[in-house]
Amino acid sequence: MENLRQTLIRVADGIRNHRITKAALEATWPGLATLLCGDQIEQKIDEFIAKHEDQHEEILGLLRKVLENANHDSPGDYVIAIGSSNIEYVLWVDKVEVGLKHSIREAAEYVGGSGLNYVSRMLSCGMRAYPVLSTGEDERGEKIRQHILDIAQGRGDSHNVITFLDPSNFFAPKMKTPGTTIVVDGTRRTIFSQQPGGMDEFANFAKARLKAIKTLEEKDPGAVMIGHLYCDYEDEATGKIGGECTKYLISRYKDDALVFTNFGGTQFKLGSDFWAEDIANVGVFQLSLDEARAFFSGNGVSKSLVDMIEWFRERNVTAVVTLDKFGAVATYKGDDEDLIIAWPFDIENIVDTTGAGDAFGAGLVSQLIGKPDFQWGDLCEAVRKAREWAAYACTTPGGCANCPDKQALTMFNKILNTQARIAPVQKVALEAALPILRLFDRAYPPI
Repeated sequence: MENLRQTLIRVADGIRNHRITKAALEATWPGLATLLCGDQIEQKIDEFIAKHEDQHEEILGLLRKVLENANHDSPGDYVIAIGSSNIEYVLWVDKVEVGLKHSIREAAEYVGGSGLNYVSRMLSCGMRAYPVLSTGEDERGEKIRQHILDIAQGRGDSHNVITFLDPSNFFAPKMKTPGTTIVVDGTRRTIFSQQPGGMDEFANFAKARLKAIKTLEEKDPGAVMIGHLYCDYEDEATGKIGGECTKYLISRYKDDALVFTNFGGTQFKLGSDFWAEDIANVGVFQLSLDEARAFFSGNGVSKSLVDMIEWFRERNVTAVVTLDKFGAVATYKGDDEDLIIAWPFDIENIVDTTGAGDAFGAGLVSQLIGKPDFQWGDLCEAVRKAREWAAYACTTPGGCANCPDKQALTMFNKILNTQARIAPVQKVALEAALPILRLFDRAYPPI
């Protein structure tokens, strides 16, 4: 029979491989989760065994239950993406000046939106991904459904996803699929978004779709991605409370899956005070710099990058702030001494940056799926992959018109390596990082 030492080593491996959560182990035997993490684990195990010599059988019984539950309760290998979808009308111009007529150099129509961008990129890279989207039963909506179906049908294990895309249940009731016009001027974008109709029905629709996924999958999702939810708007005139759908989703999945959020305008305009308690339960909270400044508007926190990063750190939030063509900065919960700085790729053939932030998020989650207790090293590797996905997105038009598979991403990365255009992703001591963040604030002050 397996002895206590062998069992403790198996449990330590389970923690390292994210099959066993620290919370589950701590509830079984206080202090054991800390003991089985870090360096010199075998030495610490021997000390633990000697200290609890009269309790070996009791501890063995408890640990065997932990291992048994880990085999049954480990998260699934699929993703649920909840967010917006729309038709994008992209116009390329040479220079935009308000009040003047402009010649359009090129025009095209694509599909996009946060939820659609996530699921398209995940499916294209061979992952099983279920979309819960603000898509109406109309011509635009059918184009979006067909886009996802075309990707899913190219994969060998997407039978359940294809079933989920059946038109009888895919569309949100009473919703009108919106359109978005994007004016591209060099590396700059100006976006004109249309609100979808019938937003108030979406929360109930989303809950029904999540139940449908449970009938197709035996396990909980490995990750849940929450993008822009139009239904979370606040309306003082009618007394409608904002953020209810997002709050429900975070609460529903925070203990069962990695939860990733990248709010849209409807959500981040509610402000950091409104969301502080909820994002403490999120695995990764991502915003662009402009979104972050809007998120902190009006709550007394300055809009400097330094102060925003400090706010996340004080609240034990793993946050990523993307800095457009200047890379990204990330903070890891529970670490008071370091930050991650992801320097940008040197990309010569930028076509369109639309959807690059969503591609970054999808790349991040592709590495963290099934790892709700991910460590520093996991986050660093995820940021490396996220930067690669986002960089590729900048070389193609639209939010998800040309999503690469794993082979295309590998080739893209090799080309960048060959041309020596890859900058590092670094874990940097906070004191060393602060001058860099302050310099960025000076160069790009908040408006």
